[in-house]
Amino acid sequence: MITKGKQVLVQDKKVVQGWEGLTFPGGKTEAFESFTDAVVREVQEETGLTIENPEFRGVLQWVYEDGDRDVVFLYRADTFTGTLLDETEEGPVFWMDWDAFLAAERHAEFMDAYLRVLLDDTVSEAFCHYRKGEDNAFRFYG
Repeated sequence: MITKGKQVLVQDKKVVQGWEGLTFPGGKTEAFESFTDAVVREVQEETGLTIENPEFRGVLQWVYEDGDRDVVFLYRADTFTGTLLDETEEGPVFWMDWDAFLAAERHAEFMDAYLRVLLDDTVSEAFCHYRKGEDNAFRFYG
C-alpha cells in the first residue's frame, strides 16, 4: 500500500482470475529474493514508482481444504520516486482519495482483511481456513 497525503495508490486488476477489482500493487518473490526486495521490485514493475523503506505490516494467509496455503506479506510506504505508469498488463494504476477508495464497491476479494492488517497497529496476522462457496471469515491476531 503506497500513500501520498490523503490518497492511496490503487490498481484496478483486470486479468488475475478471482482477483479482479480495486487492490494494491503486488506480486510474487523471485528465486533468492527477500520479501522486501520483492515488494520494491513488484511496485516498480506495476506502477513505475520506486518505493523507499517499505514498512512491514503483517501477514494475510489462507489455508485450503487440501492443505495448500497462500501467504501474503503486507507492506506500506509513503516515500517514492519515479513517474506513475498509466496502465500495466494487469490493469490501470492511479491515485484515489482514501474516502473514495473505502466507499468503492469494486474491491478485490478480502480487501477488508488487507486493510485491517495494514492500518490497525494491534493486528499483525489474518488467517482464513478457505472453503469454496462458504463464508470465509478471517481470524485476526496481534
